Amino acid sequence: MVPTPFAQTLAPRVQESMRELEDIITSRAAFDPSRDKQAFRVLATDYSALILIQPLMAALAKEAPNIRIRLESRDIAEHAARLQRSEIDLAIVPQRFSRSTNLPTEPLFSDRFVAAAWRGNPEISGRLTFKQLARLPYLTYNLGPLASMVDTLFEELGHVRRGDIIVESFVIGALLLKGTRQVTFLQQRLATLLSDQAELQLLEPPCKIPPIVETLTWHPRSANDPGHRWIRARMLGLGRSLASP
Repeated sequence: MVPTPFAQTLAPRVQESMRELEDIITSRAAFDPSRDKQAFRVLATDYSALILIQPLMAALAKEAPNIRIRLESRDIAEHAARLQRSEIDLAIVPQRFSRSTNLPTEPLFSDRFVAAAWRGNPEISGRLTFKQLARLPYLTYNLGPLASMVDTLFEELGHVRRGDIIVESFVIGALLLKGTRQVTFLQQRLATLLSDQAELQLLEPPCKIPPIVETLTWHPRSANDPGHRWIRARMLGLGRSLASP
């Protein structure tokens, strides 16, 4: 048996209706964080995980011991489709990704980019210039099909710099600098957190880079679920409590 073309056109609408029906059946009138059990699938980069999910886990251990978090990091750029398909419950993504969707979104926290290199690199200190960026080996990042925010900005300014090494993990990228001549750009919160372990020196970038804003986004079908509302409020509260970098 194979579906007809008409059945194939109905499939997405039927799947969406089934997901909404499941949410109605499993929803509850109230949520008691100290007693109730609930699992959440959260999409986030390793950077967001260290900055926000780590303190969230510490808070949940005291306030909501029966909540389980499944953390995923793949397909950040496809977060809207994954929320639509109910593959994840929440996504922490840069604002440049979330602002192009019609999904509910709230800002979590902001950060600034700094240049970074190995502390033992004698060729650089203080500030990274475009001339040094063109000469030194460059490590950059790729989140799915999109270039990094910094690379996109530099290309708009006429300073195209292709990465000599491209990684998908901000943490791994920072740790790879040790013992090399490579330079990169990191979120200041992450760079400060890893500074001693990765033996980093933090440098001023060659031009003004707009701040990065991390946002929390979800699908409307989960908006009124009490447990979902509680975890969203807790994450937003933690984001607001972060000191300015």
